[in-house]
Amino acid sequence: MTSRLYYENGYLSKCQAKVIEVKNIKGKFGICLDKTCFYPEGGGQPGDIGTMNDIEIQDTQKIEGRIYHITDKSIPIGSNVELKLNWDHRYELMQAHSGQHVISECFWELMQAETFSVHLGKKTLSIDVKLPYFSWQDAARIESRANQIIFENRPILIHWHDHLEDLEQYPLRRSPKKKGEGGFRIVIVNDFDYSACGGIHTRTTGELGLMKITKWTKMKEGIKVEYVCGNRALKNYQQRSEILRDSSAKFKCSEEELVPLIEKVQTDLEKTQEQLSNLTKKMMEYEVPELIAQAQQISGFHLIIHQFSNRNIQELREIESKLIKKVKSIVIFTNLIEDSNKLQLIFGRTPEIQNKDLHMGNLLKETAKILNGKGGGKPEFAQGGGNPTNLPQSLEFIENKIKKIIFE
Repeated sequence: MTSRLYYENGYLSKCQAKVIEVKNIKGKFGICLDKTCFYPEGGGQPGDIGTMNDIEIQDTQKIEGRIYHITDKSIPIGSNVELKLNWDHRYELMQAHSGQHVISECFWELMQAETFSVHLGKKTLSIDVKLPYFSWQDAARIESRANQIIFENRPILIHWHDHLEDLEQYPLRRSPKKKGEGGFRIVIVNDFDYSACGGIHTRTTGELGLMKITKWTKMKEGIKVEYVCGNRALKNYQQRSEILRDSSAKFKCSEEELVPLIEKVQTDLEKTQEQLSNLTKKMMEYEVPELIAQAQQISGFHLIIHQFSNRNIQELREIESKLIKKVKSIVIFTNLIEDSNKLQLIFGRTPEIQNKDLHMGNLLKETAKILNGKGGGKPEFAQGGGNPTNLPQSLEFIENKIKKIIFE
């Protein structure tokens, strides 16, 4: 068995060890040692990362009771190695895990809401709580209580017990599912939270610095609450402060004036969009007869092929719809989006055209291949896209194809 030094001292960031096993784990090397300060993924906490003799340890996993350090390179069994934690990564996770205990107990104390799932990710920290409702006013209450516990700098204590009945002395939020390798491990936020937990924690709540709920989402089972604390809270504040500062500079106003100014801009934008929509509709009234006038007359119907640039796809669909209703026609539209250098395709035809070979979906698929794109649809309408490089060849192909079908 690997000696788990992280339980003896959660702040130990390096140690000497010996390789006792090397195992293939999903194409990587899993290196097992006689002792380690690296914590394996578990209890909602991701595994540690760092180095082993300057070889990168990408993850730490516990598999079938053994701890494996995941690397791209192997090390011979019996070798002596030096382990060095990525301490910033570990310490953030220690803060996150201790913060989770604090915020979960706050939900239980203030709202009698049980935490039923924990997610301590590299980017996001969240808990899922059983609640039928939640609000930002509730979030403020939870934050205030959590930060009170943090500012009081309460000790975080670890107790080990051999027997389940020993745990009856604690008001546990949730009873442990099973006994761990070293027994039952109880993490105590002094006179506040009592939880069975195998994770690594800070020595005091003061090390969490600050607790902030950043987002919450209603789920079928309850509420998902995202939060930050410790170093992540500082990074979050710095990022938001930068956004506010840059936004204020851009709008040439104070931070306090931002929200009403944005509301005004939004209102003005809605009015402008409405005006633009009305102008677009008026423009369509001129476009439709102009497109009909420019169309080729073939066997009693209009072949309308036109190239657009930077048009809204919904506008083009509306123009296509107006055309096929106004005259018996086949409509081929291309629309070049210049910013992304992508080409959109719209094919349509009047339902009265009965030729089964004039299947718009099939014709668009063939045309899209020339453009290294894709698309498809029904006999009367199809949509797709591709690369505009071969646009002239694709237009020539579809025009000739349609004429060939008609005159065969």
